[in-house]
Amino acid sequence: MKANNRKERKGTLNDKGFSLLELTAVLALFTIIFIGATLTISTFLIKFKELEKVSRLNAEAFNCIQVLKHGIHVQMPNEIQFMGIVNANDVELTGNYSNGGRSAIILKPPANSGDFSVNDQIKFYFSDGYVRYDKIVYGSEGTGSRDNYIFPKFVRGRNQDIEVTKLVFYPGNPISVDIIKIVKVELEARIEIIENKYHYVKYETYIGIGKM
Repeated sequence: MKANNRKERKGTLNDKGFSLLELTAVLALFTIIFIGATLTISTFLIKFKELEKVSRLNAEAFNCIQVLKHGIHVQMPNEIQFMGIVNANDVELTGNYSNGGRSAIILKPPANSGDFSVNDQIKFYFSDGYVRYDKIVYGSEGTGSRDNYIFPKFVRGRNQDIEVTKLVFYPGNPISVDIIKIVKVELEARIEIIENKYHYVKYETYIGIGKM
């Protein structure tokens, strides 16, 4: 009887030891699954944020090209009037030289335009990583307020992750440079998707003057 009791106790200990081992294995498996799921979700969120930034860069750069082409609000803020390259009567390339192009363009409205005063002009230009504009009224340029940022938009107190690296305007018809009928625009920008890692975008387009 004593021998049998010892065997039973030994078997019980073996059963308990096996159950503990099994529990440890299950816990280890769940830990591995949890860590794997956490890493997967973390990687997904990082990639999602990167894609969101890339999408925002592309959208804002494209919108900038549209503003250069079709213009911005002029005169009264509530008037839906635009002056861009396509509805300018004449343009003047100015600013710094860059491989035959300039860093700024001044748009002059038609003399008989009912929408714009002949003395009101728009200047688009590249400055410190931004595409900006100034209104030129009777030959006097605007003060360069923070409202005149086209791309990227200036937001006080927010770190800017988008930087314009190039904006150049070229005569699109070099045979007759004195009378520019087409403007070639090159726009390049970048966004920091993670620390010291950037995504770049480049637009190159030709815009006809007075083609509204």
